[in-house]
Amino acid sequence: MLSLERRLRGWTPIAFHGGHEAVIEWADLRDQSFDRPFFSQTLKARSAASNDAIVQSGLSTLSSLDSEPSLDPDVIIAHPSRSGSTLLSLLTAAMHEQSVLVGEPEIVFQLLQANLQRPLEAPDKALRQLIRALGRRRFGTEQRFVVKLSSRTSHFLALFRRAFPKTPIVWVQREPTEIVESNLRRPRRALAGLDPESVARLALRDVSWAFLAATGFEDANFHVVDYRNLPCAAWTRVAPLMQVQIGEDCLLRMHNVSRTHSHSGEPYLWRTPSPLPKNVQDIVSNTLDPLYEALARRAQL
Repeated sequence: MLSLERRLRGWTPIAFHGGHEAVIEWADLRDQSFDRPFFSQTLKARSAASNDAIVQSGLSTLSSLDSEPSLDPDVIIAHPSRSGSTLLSLLTAAMHEQSVLVGEPEIVFQLLQANLQRPLEAPDKALRQLIRALGRRRFGTEQRFVVKLSSRTSHFLALFRRAFPKTPIVWVQREPTEIVESNLRRPRRALAGLDPESVARLALRDVSWAFLAATGFEDANFHVVDYRNLPCAAWTRVAPLMQVQIGEDCLLRMHNVSRTHSHSGEPYLWRTPSPLPKNVQDIVSNTLDPLYEALARRAQL
């Protein structure tokens, strides 16, 4: 019988459960291309195509399997939500035909939340090994690894820096009024069904936390990109950070990505946001706008 570590070679961690004895759930995704905008979409594709069982292990398995062929992230993309991060991640992944794209993996947020409730012995090491496990070279041809955090996971930038000291972290942001309007018009799934006042309060809270985390993150390899500079910022700002030379084929792939909506695959249409309620706009103007402007100044340095 194969040992657990040997069985899990090339498998992918998909869920983390904290507590006295941390548990990781693994799935066999060796036949899946990691090129979808969101990691959850990759998991759904696996669920539709496979009846393979989920295997559980302890946290130490991450360390045991860390010597498997893996990629460290070439870039980590953070954001406060609704800022073009999905488009930027797809453009960045399109820089190489053999890219691994892991967008907003819930397991990473699960580990970080569990660490807040019951601190891990070495959370930066666990985070590093988890990200590397998501970046396995499962086909042997993978060359680039793009990680896009969720807006909630963007609160933990300092820990990501300890896990990956040399990886560029790109913060992509947008005018706060537009972010909040988008969250009110199309609330994230966890807020669906709530009354408008609750949606506004929780959306403002989440966006504020992300902006505060980014504003407080002082780091020489932290770079700010604005929504209004997409898609061009992908090849003018992010590619040099990743030391990527943009050739004609690469630029064509990126232009093809930029022509379609990063979520739906339909033609991308810029839209004018609707006005916010005055009480919400006052909060945005007094709290979020100064944070946005402070980060925008860092982008100009």
